[in-house]
Amino acid sequence: MTELNYLNILVLLVPVIFLYRALLYKIDDKLEKLYISIIFWGLYFYGGIGASSYEVDALYSFYFLAFLSAFVLAYRFRYKFLHAVRNEVKYSFKTSFFELSSTADIIIGLYFFSSLFSLIYPEFKLMSLINPPAPDVLDVLRSTIDTQEQHVDVITKIIFYLQTLMAPLYFISLYKYVKRPGWLFALMFLPLYINYCANSYLGRGMVLMGLILWFFLVYMYNPKFRKQLIFGSLIGLPVMLIIFYTYTIARVGGDTNIDINGNIIEELFYTEINFPETFSDIVHSGQHIDFTGFLVWLFTLPIPKIFLGGALNVPIINFDLSEIVLGTSRYNNDFWVKLTGYVSESYYIFGKYFFWVEALIVAWLSKFLFFMLRPIKGSEVLIIYIAIQFGFMFSRAGLGAIMPAFTNGFLGLYGFLFLKFYITKKQKLNTAV
Repeated sequence: MTELNYLNILVLLVPVIFLYRALLYKIDDKLEKLYISIIFWGLYFYGGIGASSYEVDALYSFYFLAFLSAFVLAYRFRYKFLHAVRNEVKYSFKTSFFELSSTADIIIGLYFFSSLFSLIYPEFKLMSLINPPAPDVLDVLRSTIDTQEQHVDVITKIIFYLQTLMAPLYFISLYKYVKRPGWLFALMFLPLYINYCANSYLGRGMVLMGLILWFFLVYMYNPKFRKQLIFGSLIGLPVMLIIFYTYTIARVGGDTNIDINGNIIEELFYTEINFPETFSDIVHSGQHIDFTGFLVWLFTLPIPKIFLGGALNVPIINFDLSEIVLGTSRYNNDFWVKLTGYVSESYYIFGKYFFWVEALIVAWLSKFLFFMLRPIKGSEVLIIYIAIQFGFMFSRAGLGAIMPAFTNGFLGLYGFLFLKFYITKKQKLNTAV
C-alpha cells in the first residue's frame, strides 16, 4: 500500500474547487445541482485523490485536470437541441410519468417476476432464497471471458433482455415509495438479493450504489428522518466497510478469519482511489484500442444481441486494459479484471491528444439524460440513479460500464417517450382540426 502526498492533494484541490464552482454557476435547480455534484465529486474521488500517490507519475495530474476541465466546459455549453427536447417532454408529460398510479405497482411486480425467473428456469433454485450460496467470483469471471462457450437458451435471453428494458421504468416506479423508507429499501435490495442467489455473485458496487441512492432519497423526501439517517450512517459506515472487506475476500475463496482493525478501512480506501496508478502502465505500453472495433461496439449497443447472430468481434475494454496492467492473458487462470479508471481508459481509446473526447461524451450524455427526464414528475429516483452511475460506475470502470446501460438498457424508456411524443402531437393536430 502506497502513501499519499497530502500537500499535493490540497494543491490539486484548488483548481478542482474552481472547476466545481464554474460547473454550478447560475444553476438554480436544486436537483440539477445535486445531480451534477454527484457526478463531479465521483470523478474527483476516483480519479483525483489517487493522483497524489507517490506511485503515480506527475503527468497524470495534467491529464486528470484537462479531462475534468473538458467535462465542465462541455456540460456548461448551451445546446439548443437539449432545450428543445426538454420543452417537448414538458409538453407531453403535463402530469406524472404514469397516468394511473397502479401502473407503478404493475411495473414493480413484472420486474420482480423477471428477477425470480432466474431462480425457476432453467434450474429450480428457489430454496437458495432461504439458504443462499457462498460467493464465487472466480467462476463468474471465467464464464464472462469472451472465448468461453455460452449455453444460454433463447427464453433466458428474452427474459433477461425484458428485465433490462424494464429497469429504468422500475426506478421511476420507486418514486411512489420515496416517503416510505422501509418499503423503498426492500424494493431496491430484494432484486439484488435474488440476483445474488441466482448467480452466487453480486458486485459490492451494486450494493454500494443502492445504499447511496437510498440515502439520498430518504434524506430528500423524509426531513423528519434526516438526523437519524446521518447518525445511523456514521455508526453503520465502519460496519459496512468491514462487511465489504470480508465479502471481497470471501468471493475469491479467501480466508475470512480476519483481524478487525483500522488497517481494513485503510486498505478499502486505498482500493477505491488507486486507479491512477495504472496510468503509467497504459502510457508506456504504447497500446491503443482497435478503434474500428470500438466504433462497431459503440454503434451496435442499441441492437439486441439476439438479433446480431452471436457475439461480435469487438474489444472488451476492461479486459484489454487488465491484460496490459497485469501482464497476463485473459485466458490464464490467474487473470482478473483490474479496473483502471476513466483517465487511463480515455488515453487508451482516444490517445495522447484526444483523450478529452471521452469527457465530452460523458458531459453530453449526462446532460441529455437530465434534460430529457427533469420535466417529468416522478423521475427524480431515476435521475439520481443515473448520477450515481456516472459518479461511481463510470469513474471506476469507464465507458464499458455505462454505455450499455444508457443505450441498450434505456431503449424501453426511449421507446415509451417517443410513443408519448407521437400520441401528444397527434392529439394536438386533431384538436387543431
